[in-house]
Amino acid sequence: MNHLFKWLVFGVLFALTPLLGDYFMHSVHPIQGMTLSWQGVLMKGELLLVCSAISGAGVGELIGSGREWLPFKIICGGGCIVILFIAVVLYSGIANDVRLGASYDKAMLVRNSIWIFIATFVSALGCIIAAED
Repeated sequence: MNHLFKWLVFGVLFALTPLLGDYFMHSVHPIQGMTLSWQGVLMKGELLLVCSAISGAGVGELIGSGREWLPFKIICGGGCIVILFIAVVLYSGIANDVRLGASYDKAMLVRNSIWIFIATFVSALGCIIAAED
């Protein structure tokens, strides 16, 4: 159980700190004409980078963790790998759009990023639980 709490604090929460910092910085130093919102923080796909890190950590926990709960480990680890690829492809596309100044649906990106984050959290949590001795 201690391992799970360490993962929640030092893995998930620490991975989210840049986004939380950006939100709080914007609240302290507002930009004229911009309203403070999570969409403003998440509209460039940064949450997808967090998903990549959490997915990688989940799979990393499974490596060398033994054969107990093997089907569950395969499902959770496979989920993390699939989510990692989805996050990478989506973030790469958004990063390219930002570089080119192309338009994209920011609200849809924020919604998809949140859903991908939820899926990442569940899959990686399964990895952490399955890898515990």
